[in-house]
Amino acid sequence: MGLLSRVRNRLFRPKAVAAIGPAFSPAYEEEWNELVEQVDNYGQKVGAAVVQSWEVGAAELGRAVKGKPGEKVLIERFSDALVPTLTPFQDLHKKTSEAMKLGYSKGTATGQLTAANTALLTLVAGLGPSAADGWAKTATYLEPVFAVCADPAAARAAMLAHGPALEAACADAERVLVDELAKGPARASLWVAVTEPFDQWQLRLVRGLEIAITQATRELAANARANA
Repeated sequence: MGLLSRVRNRLFRPKAVAAIGPAFSPAYEEEWNELVEQVDNYGQKVGAAVVQSWEVGAAELGRAVKGKPGEKVLIERFSDALVPTLTPFQDLHKKTSEAMKLGYSKGTATGQLTAANTALLTLVAGLGPSAADGWAKTATYLEPVFAVCADPAAARAAMLAHGPALEAACADAERVLVDELAKGPARASLWVAVTEPFDQWQLRLVRGLEIAITQATRELAANARANA
């Protein structure tokens, strides 16, 4: 290696960032409590993405049923149908505080950051099955919309077929959360040890949900349009 290369390496070598380490202590209480709002924000982003995706679908369906008898009622029905699917994601807000309390309790009881972070997984436990169940109820509520499609049975089956995709999106994002939370001791701070995993979780989940919901609503609109 030449002199110039050695000088450059010395000058521009990234500085090592000290890791927070595996220990967890009561001294983290204030910062941990401040993290509750941050974790809650990530859950709210997921819910907002679900609503936004559904609203885009409502616009497409509106164009598809324009001029059909009861078109206003159909659009209202479509909008209301989201409630069962959205509920598990809205419930994240209600569960965040308890999950964080459990995390702090586990962390101080064991003295281990990994124990504190692992407890946070209770926030997303069962989210996938709940979303799939909600999707099935959403489909049931959409019966009047299916009825105006060229093939109601096919439209219903197409909608129901996306339930597993929502569940898979939740499972995939949960795997990301598990992996990222496990990196806690290597993070530079407690803040990063908690916020980075949940940020990666919500990014992965939002992407998966948006894809599934967009595909489902586009198919429904196309089926309604086919019965012109």
